[in-house]
Amino acid sequence: MRGDGDRTVTVSGTVPARARRRVDPGWLLVGASAVAAVLAPLVFAGGGNGPTAAAVAPARAVRRPAATTAPRPRSAGLAPAFPAAAARPAGATTTTPPLPTAPPTTVVAPTTVVAPTAVVAPTTVAPTTVAPTTTVAPPPPTTAPVRLVTGVGDSIMYGATDALRAAVAAAAGADLVVEARPGRQWSEGVRVVSGLASGPGFGDVVILHLGTNGLIDEAIARSLLDQLAGVRRVVVVNVRAPSLLWTDAVDEVLAAVAPTYPNVRTLDWRAAADGHDDWFAPDGIHLGPEGNLRYAELLAAAVAAP
Repeated sequence: MRGDGDRTVTVSGTVPARARRRVDPGWLLVGASAVAAVLAPLVFAGGGNGPTAAAVAPARAVRRPAATTAPRPRSAGLAPAFPAAAARPAGATTTTPPLPTAPPTTVVAPTTVVAPTAVVAPTTVAPTTVAPTTTVAPPPPTTAPVRLVTGVGDSIMYGATDALRAAVAAAAGADLVVEARPGRQWSEGVRVVSGLASGPGFGDVVILHLGTNGLIDEAIARSLLDQLAGVRRVVVVNVRAPSLLWTDAVDEVLAAVAPTYPNVRTLDWRAAADGHDDWFAPDGIHLGPEGNLRYAELLAAAVAAP
């Protein structure tokens, strides 16, 4: 039955006993579930007053509710999930609050850490003691006394023989053997020296005074001095005779040759007698008594010299 102004539906009737005997309890459970599924949306739509008669269908005619895709209506008595926004009056200005300003960030410059410089301790080097170099002095020259002196000369030595012998004995304590004669030249002196070398020999010191009577050359001078290479000392006396033209050439040869022999020394008679005209005879070549003494002293000093 359905009332016109009533939304409540009343279902009544009696199920025949025969039909009751054929209903399976399982089907009753399925039917109840289907009825509940149909009536639930009607109850919510009617505000809780019950379903309308048009929405009611016989219980036996309901099999399975069809799936609905319509949105579920909201109950009139429920408040909206979010309140509606209030209406803004015309001409109102919307003020956007200022965004909070973050305080300025102070950027701290990175600190450069300088690694400390390692100070290297100075290395102490022990001083090296260099032993002083010991200079070995050369052995002293032979100081054996001169026992014999040999003289080879011309008229100058011949005239001073006695004074020369006495001077050599006084200065060196040695004897003197003189092989001298007037007018002798260097070429003859070579032969005299050769005879002495093959005969009696020479003394510890040999005195040569030749060249007053003629020219010489280097070959003649060397041929004589070569024979005296084994003598301890050879004293070569140069020439002083201003009136003779060749004496300068003789002295030049002797000055060039004598230094090439390690055992030869030159006695510069020319320089020693220069300015002493009183030492000479009137010819300016041969010696007087004073000249013989000075000549003998100079030669004896050369013999005794170390």
